[in-house]
Amino acid sequence: MKTVFADTGYWIAILNPADDLRPKAVSLSNSLAPFQIITSEMVFTEVLNSFSKRERF
Repeated sequence: MKTVFADTGYWIAILNPADDLRPKAVSLSNSLAPFQIITSEMVFTEVLNSFSKRERF
């Protein structure tokens, strides 16, 4: 199976319904169905830090 690396911006857009890039991220996710999406601990940390600074979405 082929793999694709997902960076912070992708995960924020996928997880935040108010993100301007969400439609593109969802479309990309649908087109990557045959691929395995991977990320790193650093990206995970950046995503969590991004959401921890918000009171709400």
